[in-house]
Amino acid sequence: MRAVLLGVALLSNAAAAHTRLAVVVGHNRGAEGRTALRYAETDAARVRRALVEVAGVAESDVKLLQAPGLAALDEAFGWAKQRTAEVHGAPGQKVVLYVYLSGHGHDGRGVELGGEVLSWERLKARVRGSGADVKLAIIDACNASGVFKAGGQSTDAFELEAQDRLTVEGEAWITSSAENEPSVEAGAWRGSVFTHHLVAGLRGAADRSADRRVSLEELYRYAFERTTSGEAGQHPGYAFRLSGYGELEVSDLGRAPAQLTLPPGMDAVTVTEQGSGESLIEARHPLSRTLGFGAGRLDVRLLKGTQAWATQVELSRGDRVSIDESQLARIGATTALTVRLSSRCLEVSVPRPDPRLNALKARLQGQCDRPERAVLGRGDQGQLKLELEGRTVEAADEKALLEALQ
Repeated sequence: MRAVLLGVALLSNAAAAHTRLAVVVGHNRGAEGRTALRYAETDAARVRRALVEVAGVAESDVKLLQAPGLAALDEAFGWAKQRTAEVHGAPGQKVVLYVYLSGHGHDGRGVELGGEVLSWERLKARVRGSGADVKLAIIDACNASGVFKAGGQSTDAFELEAQDRLTVEGEAWITSSAENEPSVEAGAWRGSVFTHHLVAGLRGAADRSADRRVSLEELYRYAFERTTSGEAGQHPGYAFRLSGYGELEVSDLGRAPAQLTLPPGMDAVTVTEQGSGESLIEARHPLSRTLGFGAGRLDVRLLKGTQAWATQVELSRGDRVSIDESQLARIGATTALTVRLSSRCLEVSVPRPDPRLNALKARLQGQCDRPERAVLGRGDQGQLKLELEGRTVEAADEKALLEALQ
């Protein structure tokens, strides 16, 4: 089982100055006998990088903990509380606190840190005790809606609406899954499905209003829609009680060292760091063409229908770069580009020998932990026929079939 927590203290658009802090934690191991997670610690590093690059958290104001125990986590919250008190020592100063915890869920009652268990009650006490002005917690966990019931409170994990159920003003909680639902790691994405979409949203893919800021609601909506439409079978939930004026901003592309604007009309984008190969964003149908990154050399791949392009970009601090279609080199729409950025992940079988169908199978075949089974064949009139769980897709040619699956 998978658990990710992102606690974020946020401010409305107010005149007061504010400092942003972060405690970012990843732990691959759970209780004895559990299979270790593969990407919890990697996800923590990925979230930390996004917070620094697009959320305005200074390098010196973020704590990254990998495979900690409860004592180390308590120490990190102690640091956040002390740092918050220092900021509050100056007139008019406010604090934005991000806390991200990635690890195994514990039977809907908390998160496992190796052989120790961080209960929801203890977690809430640490987040609320930080002294931050407004607090948001995002939990990506099996049976994550249990956090809503901790302390005798319960809520509908499927509705985005204000709820007077939380005991502290300026507090909000988001979960990746409802009760008795798993939270999934996808091998093709090398990370948690929900956190994958969360990071893409933070970097600008969730910016529906195109104002180059990502609000709390925009981030939640983006992660909810992408997670529920994919192979994970998860239903994120939201409960909050917040006061103030304006929307709550979780990231601001104006804070990013560099911005990259994509050509119009693209269906999907993948950006990786040259050299390390680290994936910075993978987004299908991003809501904004402008994305935020740090300085560096990037490989950019774009998909429109079944056609794919690539380019390389070098970003320096302060750059605002727009990619022109004339800069793009045509590449093959590989399985990785077509399927990994699709909302579907398929395990395809071809019952009868057919070289052309086998070639198409290779393009359709996905790589993830929970693929949807599909049978590829031909109909009575020779048309392509893909039988999925619950529906059948027929198309005259390969291009039409691929487009029907996007």
